[in-house]
Amino acid sequence: MTDPSDLINLLSSAASALPTGSVAAEGVACDGLIVVRAASPGRLTGIHLDPSVSGLPLEELAAELTSAVNAALASLPSPAVDLEALGEQLRSLQERTSQQFTAFTSALVSAQAALVRRAGDPR
Repeated sequence: MTDPSDLINLLSSAASALPTGSVAAEGVACDGLIVVRAASPGRLTGIHLDPSVSGLPLEELAAELTSAVNAALASLPSPAVDLEALGEQLRSLQERTSQQFTAFTSALVSAQAALVRRAGDPR
């Protein structure tokens, strides 16, 4: 029988690999005139544009903003979770649990059949 702690341990190890709290990162572009701040799990928390960037052509401004955003997001730590291994462990746990549930259900059906036979037996 699968120990219920298998699932608890699996979930605990996955959760412990995730960063706790909010981790901040910063991306800078256009020689420091554009600063983008991001926080885990990958959301922007602020954009600072120096007023002098208003004179840039829109295409150049868009490229510089994109660069700053990508730099900020790339600076965020990624969780050290091996999703492939975690998925395999979950599949294995699911298979074992399914087999045990089938065996448990069969035992209940057998016990019910035995009770029905016993109830019909005049002893």
